[in-house]
Amino acid sequence: MPLASHGKVATRDVSQAAEQVGRIFCEHRLTPLDRAQSFSAVHNSRRFPGGSINYVAYGGDVEIDPGCLERFFLLQIPLRGSADIACGREITETRPGRAASLLSPTRPAQMRWRASCGQLILMLDRAPLERTIAAYLGGEVDEIVFTPLLPLDREPGRSIASQVAHLARLAQDTGAGDTDLLRRIGEAIGHT
Repeated sequence: MPLASHGKVATRDVSQAAEQVGRIFCEHRLTPLDRAQSFSAVHNSRRFPGGSINYVAYGGDVEIDPGCLERFFLLQIPLRGSADIACGREITETRPGRAASLLSPTRPAQMRWRASCGQLILMLDRAPLERTIAAYLGGEVDEIVFTPLLPLDREPGRSIASQVAHLARLAQDTGAGDTDLLRRIGEAIGHT
């Protein structure tokens, strides 16, 4: 399991999962959709300046409604299972090796993760990423909105997924003193 030594949440309680995961990402509504299956949630996370690398998995089908993320961008790369991500009027079906989702802070999102879905998630803080993009474009930017679908079976999605997986391995294996390395890798992913 990615980032296993950085466990933050491991529970079978829906309210506890929503509250604890919400502390790391943002407040959200979490609703199990299949009452016959037992609910479980796992969230492993390693913070670095400018963001965090995470692994999140739910047992059973769940609906997640965070609304607008406000303060961060969220790249969700499925490692197992699948999810439907609604962002505005667009619905992205994510599956391992096929498609990931990239959520922008100003667009409301709703997600349905199917049973046994596990995703590697890169959270990038909004302000530093917006500054980087504005500098790259050579001026102020009013709003940055990414297309929610990131195909993983071609470039640049394949390379981005590889870099995020590499970041997760480094975050798992490095000590507390290697935070600068994680920050630089996070920044490099944000520049891709």
